Amino acid sequence: LVCGDETLLVDEACDQIRDSAKTNGYDDRQVYQIDAQFDWQQLMVATGTLSLFSQKRILELRLAPKQPGNDGRAALQSYAENPNPDDLWLIRSGKLEKSTQNTKWFKAVEKAGVVILIQPISPAQLPNWIRQRMQKAGLKPTAEAVQMLADQVEGNLLAASQEIEKIQLLASNPVIDGDMITEMVTNNARYSVFT
Repeated sequence: LVCGDETLLVDEACDQIRDSAKTNGYDDRQVYQIDAQFDWQQLMVATGTLSLFSQKRILELRLAPKQPGNDGRAALQSYAENPNPDDLWLIRSGKLEKSTQNTKWFKAVEKAGVVILIQPISPAQLPNWIRQRMQKAGLKPTAEAVQMLADQVEGNLLAASQEIEKIQLLASNPVIDGDMITEMVTNNARYSVFT
C-alpha cells in the first residue's frame, strides 16, 4: 500500500515496486480503478483465477480519494488475511487519514504486506530535495540556482522534476548557476491579466 498527497513520489514508489516485481517474475499486470461503482466481487473472482500470460501477476488497485466503502473494506481485509502467493497487490491511494489507518482493512493490509506513507516535502526541505534530484541527474547546481528553482516551483514536485529534466536537456555544462536558471526555467505557473 503506497499512499500520500505527493503524486510524483507515490508514482515513483509504485514504479520501483513494479520494476522490482518484474525482475522477480511478475510479468502480468492488471489495473483496477476503484471508485464508488466498482464491483468488488469482480476483483475477488479475478484473484481466484489464474492469469493467461503468467503465473505471477501484479494486481494494481488505484483507490479513489474516499475510503473503499463497506464492500471494499471487507474485500481488502479478506484478501489480506488469505493472500494468493502468486499475486502482488499494489494498492495506491491519496493521503489516508489517521482514522482510516486504524481500520481493520488497513491493519490487515499492513500485517500482510508493506505500507509506505509518503510524507509531503516541506518548504524548508525543498531546496535539499531539488539539489539531490539535480545531482542525481548529473548536474552540479549552485546554492543560488537551487534556491531560485525552489522559489519558482513553489512546492510543486512534479514541476520541479520536469524543470530539472528540461535543464538536463538544455544545459551544455553540468554546472548550473542562477543565471542559467533564469534563462532556462520559464514561469509556466503564473499568469497575469494580460496573459
